Amino acid sequence: MATIRVLIADPTSPEAEPGAALFQQRDIVIVGAVTYVQLVDLDLHELEPDVLVLRIVDAAGLDLLRHIRSTYGWLRTVMTTSQTDTGLLYRALQAGAQGVVSYRLAGEALGDAVRAVYAGGTFISRDASTALLDSYLGLGGGSRGPLKRLSRRERQVFDLVLEGKTSNQIALQLAISPKSVETYRGRLMVKCGVRNMPGLLHFAAEHGLMAQ
Repeated sequence: MATIRVLIADPTSPEAEPGAALFQQRDIVIVGAVTYVQLVDLDLHELEPDVLVLRIVDAAGLDLLRHIRSTYGWLRTVMTTSQTDTGLLYRALQAGAQGVVSYRLAGEALGDAVRAVYAGGTFISRDASTALLDSYLGLGGGSRGPLKRLSRRERQVFDLVLEGKTSNQIALQLAISPKSVETYRGRLMVKCGVRNMPGLLHFAAEHGLMAQ
């Protein structure tokens, strides 16, 4: 039986779950557990992991995934996440994740995901698969499924941003302060898994979203 070398990376706490679930797997050896900052400084050609298990919670994790995939094209990647937001899931798959595992299912599914991607396949855990399928079919929130996590105010700001309005114009129209507009815009970008305006516009076009 081949031994699979796994590197675990987390935004801040690499020793936390779900990585611990892998220590009980006889065919898996953990070669390291690092933070995002430590991961960037590692020479993965020297460490030679077969699979990277990367916990992603926001756009910073997506950027790191893209960097890793472009730098180490041979490395297989599994994303773990506590969210089933379809915007984040779609973008993680597009960024190069071959496996997607819900944080709460990590204990039973992470080992299977590691084995699947190591063998050259893909793996998506049950709830992530359900969320993606529902979004694709327009269920549980209609064709605008990726926006279902936005609050009413965040959705208003989202629509006005897509219309090309500035923060001051949005603030005037919604009778709130420009600072509040920036706060709402930041929150909705995190929920959509993007970091800037081009990313938000790409997200909208990608999912067929139009401002009302």
